[in-house]
Amino acid sequence: MTDYSAKTRKSKTTRYKKQLTALFSEADDSAKKAADILISRAAFLLASLDELEQTIYERGYIEYYQNGANQKGQMVSPALKTYKMNMSQVLDIMKQLQTYLPESVEVDELTEFTKQHNKM
Repeated sequence: MTDYSAKTRKSKTTRYKKQLTALFSEADDSAKKAADILISRAAFLLASLDELEQTIYERGYIEYYQNGANQKGQMVSPALKTYKMNMSQVLDIMKQLQTYLPESVEVDELTEFTKQHNKM
């Protein structure tokens, strides 16, 4: 089982932030400042999606439980629920970021970045 350390999470977050920030290199300062908060959130969520994907690969989509002697069953993995929620948030942030893109940057670049990270 993969163990994600705080250092690994921080490293992945930093990498995603650099990739997203590069799309805004030609934006004016006010757009960069406004987009920076969204970029930070998106980078964190993308890094957490990587970790959640690994957990889902290792443990599966379904978890089994047993409460006492007679109650048992299966349920959707909490990692999968969190993954879906985080993915939704990332997509929402990407839509917001598109409004801050400079005209010289094609919206397709941000869309392509999103597609590359929308594996599940």
